This record gives sequence, structure tokens and C-alpha cells, in this order.
Amino acid sequence: MEETNESFFRQNSELIAITILSVLVIFIYAQTVGFNFINFDDNQYVYENPFVAGGLSWTNIKWAFTHFHSANWHPLTWISHQLDATLFGINAGGHHASNVIFHLINSILAFVVFQKYANSFSKSFIIAALFAVHPMHVESVAWISERKDVLSTFFWFLTMLAYFFYVRKSENKKFYVLTLSFFILGLLSKPMLVTLPFVLLLLDYGFLERLKTIGDLQKLLIEKIPFFALSVVSSYITVLAQKSWGAVQSLEMLPFQTRLLNAFVSYAKYFASVFYPAKMSVWYPYNENLSAFEIISSIIFLIAVSALCIWQFKNRKYLLTGWLWFLGTLIPVIGLVQVGNQPIADRYTYIPYFGLFLMLVFGIKDLFDYFKIDRKVFYGIGAIAILIFTFTANRQASYWQGDETLYTHSLAVTTNNYIVLQTYCHHLMLKDELDKSENLCNEAIKIKPDFAGAINTLGIIEFKRGNFEKAAENFRKTIEVSPNYQGIYFNYSNALSMNGKPEEAEAQLQKASVLTPPNANAPIWVETLNNLAFAYSKKEKFENAAQNFERILQLAPEKSDVRANYALMLLQSKKIDEAQKQIEQAIRQNPSQAEYLNNYGLILSEKKENQKAAEQFEKALKIRPDFKEAEENLKKAKETK
Repeated sequence: MEETNESFFRQNSELIAITILSVLVIFIYAQTVGFNFINFDDNQYVYENPFVAGGLSWTNIKWAFTHFHSANWHPLTWISHQLDATLFGINAGGHHASNVIFHLINSILAFVVFQKYANSFSKSFIIAALFAVHPMHVESVAWISERKDVLSTFFWFLTMLAYFFYVRKSENKKFYVLTLSFFILGLLSKPMLVTLPFVLLLLDYGFLERLKTIGDLQKLLIEKIPFFALSVVSSYITVLAQKSWGAVQSLEMLPFQTRLLNAFVSYAKYFASVFYPAKMSVWYPYNENLSAFEIISSIIFLIAVSALCIWQFKNRKYLLTGWLWFLGTLIPVIGLVQVGNQPIADRYTYIPYFGLFLMLVFGIKDLFDYFKIDRKVFYGIGAIAILIFTFTANRQASYWQGDETLYTHSLAVTTNNYIVLQTYCHHLMLKDELDKSENLCNEAIKIKPDFAGAINTLGIIEFKRGNFEKAAENFRKTIEVSPNYQGIYFNYSNALSMNGKPEEAEAQLQKASVLTPPNANAPIWVETLNNLAFAYSKKEKFENAAQNFERILQLAPEKSDVRANYALMLLQSKKIDEAQKQIEQAIRQNPSQAEYLNNYGLILSEKKENQKAAEQFEKALKIRPDFKEAEENLKKAKETK
């Protein structure tokens, strides 16, 4: 019986391994299908982004390829979000499920790919399992906006798999083209793949036996010229995208020496988090005052590990391969070119940790073999680590169920976290919990007085309270500290419009057009122009009001309410024939609106066509019998027959 069982497990080992990986991933992440969006990037990536929320269409696909948005250019990621919107609408559960599926596929691919390269079932399975369950990877899976992580890693492993067959099939050109194609798709998902050509060289050295001497290097580098060229192009586009959103910090704001020292400490922290992933936050504040102990101990540690790997570069190639994988793949996000203000992020480990998993799993197995320790102990340690990480990741994933659980947890495990304070403030503002929201934003400003995001949110809070003058003052301050802050000129324009200053509001809208052309974000333009038009109307500047309603109709010709208001402004401007043309079109678009029929009656009255005007007022009253204005207008029309 035992032999039969052993034979069964041997024959079905891969299926069993894949089943275990699936169970682990589902245990951790099935809960996310019931989670909500969070207002930290998910709004920009999905539910407030009309080019995503509208689903798949040629217009939206074109936008994905031709626009920088959220400081990124990753068209394939945008298209995947658009596909989700087509399938699930703005239902967060479906979008979460897609991330989980990609993570599961990536875990299985990791097992398959490492088995090909390393020719070891057990070690490849442990590496894949560690990847599947590690708590530091929760952010990449449970955060809908991090679709770019799971999607790009999918193409990363397909690239590795195609490259393996290219080498094993005597450098077959078809597999070379396939490798290059998967690499391109990966770059279109996330520019993090710019380091993949470097990793392919490491695989040549560590597993494929193609890089044995310095003389082999020239051929391998020539072979990878297209890959490196694409990486350079992708890096250039990424820098442009980041700069377009003001995400790249200047050397004046963050000196290179500070960045370099922080990079050393960050590498050490990432390494430590492999073993002890704790106090994980959606965002970590930058520490510009690192202690000498942190810096020196981190540098000594990095030098020591590097020396060990170099010492063993012939006998244990996996050490140098894994170490350089870890160091190299983190270079784009380690902070030497600082994007944003965060020194580290959990999501940045999604690919780099494979290097450390490789070192640890192969290294521990080597140690056990050297000391002739029963391999069952090795498997037992691996199983215990996987189980501990599984339950830790399950708990960490639970914090992502919504904004409040995520932000309160992040604030509990970090200090001076002004970004999370402001994001939480913004969330509460959207829920109209204005007093609590204001306190959080003020706390963020105490930490960072020039924090544009918090000042802007305070402006929105005052706008919601109806304090338009105070709102405008906050928006003006936001512009002072961050002239390119996304959407600020729209906010300022709206506050000025509501405060009865349409001329000043229009000047701010002109500035907004430089950063956000009307075709780039039509909904926000429609709202702002509408407020501006009404502001002009209240000041009886009807021609200006009409011009702005006309601008709205150029962006959204389907908006019958705007067309009806446009007709009224034309009427007030004595452009009667054009007013009639517009109101008739509005009625064709929406014939059941009593207000439109009433407006039509007013226009006909102005033309002295009182009989026809009375008919329109009567139609309006049939739809809304309590419509007092239409009733009064009908009475006047009958009196002047």
C-alpha cells in the first residue's frame, strides 16, 4: 500500500504541487473578492477614470497608449482594467478576483519555470510557495491599482520560459522572437521589467551554463541588445511620465547623498522583511535623518553578503545569481531616482524577492546536505515557514477590505505618516464627515506644512461647507506650494465661480487647460464650465454664460439639461432663433422634462407666438401638475392672446 501511495504521489507530483499552491493563494486572497475599492489610486485607476470605467472601446484603448496618467505609461495594464470594467462594471469584487487569478498563475509559473532552470522539484516548489504566501506581496495582490505588478510578472515568467526553450532548442529564432515579444508585453504592463535583460544574463551564468568565461559575455550581450534597447526606451518614457505628474524629486529637494544612504538602508530593510514581515503599511514616510548605526550596519551587511557570493561564485552560482537578482531588480525603485516621497514599498518586492528565495532555499538545502541532516527536516522547516507566512498574509490581506481598516492600521504601525493622514482625511471628506476629516488634514500639515494634497482637501472641505471664500484661499495656497498639482485649477475655478467671481474663475480655467486639456478629462471640464456658466448668469452676463454652456456641449452634446440652459441664456441674450433651435433639440433628446417645455414656452412667448407658447406650458403641466412657474406662464400667455 505504501508503495502504491508513493507511486501515486510521484506520478501526480506536479498536479499536487499546483493544487497546494492554489489552496494557499485562495486561503489568503479569496476574502478580497468581498473588499471595496480604496481611494488611494483606485479612483484614478478605475472608478473615477472615465477611460477605464467606460470599459473596452477603441477610444479608451487609444487613450491607454497615448496618455500619461497617474505618473505612468503602461497601456496593457490600462487595457486589463478596461476589460474588467467591461466584465464586472465598477464592482470591486471582480477587479480583486482578477488580481488574485494573476497571482495564482504567477505562483504556478514560478514553480514551472524554476523547475526548468534548476531541475529540482522540491526547491522550485518551496520558492513558488514562498512567493505565493509571503506577506510582503499582499499589497501587490490586494490593491487593485497594483494590477501592473501581477500582470507584468505574468509576462516576466513567460519571457523566462520562452528564453529557456530558446537556449535549449539550440538558439531557435522562433523562441527568440517569442522571448522578445513577451518582454515587450511586460514592459507595456509595467516598466519594472527594464531589469529583465540583466536577469537573463544572470540565468545564463547561474543555470544555463552559457556564461563560463569573460569571453562568453560579448556574444550574450550582443544577443540581448534589442532587450537592453527596449529597456532604455521604456526607462525614458517612464521618466517623462513621472515628470509630467511632478512625481520625480529634484536633487535640491532630496540630495543624492541622502538618496544613496537611504538606498543602503532600504536594501537591508527589504532583506530583513523576508524573515520578519511586520508593521506593513500602504505607505512609509521618508526618513531624512538616518542614524549612523543604521547606515554603517546596512553597508557592512551588504558588503559581507556580496563578499560571500563573490567568494562562492564558482561553486555555488545560485548565491551570486540570487543576490544580483535582488539588488539589480530593485535599482529602478530603490530611490536613486526618487519618485514620490516613499523610501520603500511592499509592492516593490514582488519580483526582487525571487533572488532572495533562490539564495535561501538552495543555500539551506546545501547546508543540510553538507552536514548530512535528514532532508525531511529541510522540508519541515520549509513547510513551517510557508504556514506562518500564510496566516500572516491572510491577516495582512484583511486590512485591505476598505479605506478605514487600511488607513487606521497603517497609522498604527508608522509615525509621521502624512500621506496616509491626508488620504484618510480625503476618504472621510467624501463621506461628509467634515470635522473629523479636517482634523486629520491639519495633522498632516503639522508634519509637512507645504503638503499640497492636505491643503487642497481642506479647500474641498470648506467648499462642501459653503465657505467658498475660505475654500478659494486654500486652493490658492495649494497652487503656491505645488503649481502643477493635479486638478487644483479646476477646484480654484469652482470656488471662485461659487463666490461670484466668474472672471477670475475663467482665468484659472485657462491655466487648467495647460495641464488638463478638455479632451483629457471631459467630466471635470463639464462640471467646472457649468459652475462658471451659472456664475455668469447670476451676474446677468448672459452671453458669457451662453459661451460656456456651448463649450460644454462641444464636450458632451448628449447633455440635454445643459442644452436647455444654453437655450435660456441665448434667450436672455436676445438670440431668439438660436434659442429655439437649442430647446427643440433638448426636447427631442428628453421629451419628458417639464422644465424644457416651460423654457420652450418662454421662447415662443418672446416671439409673440402666445398660442403655441400656451400649448407648451400645458404640456409641462401635464407632466408636472404642481409646476407653479409653468402655471403662471400659462396664465400670462392666455391673457396676452
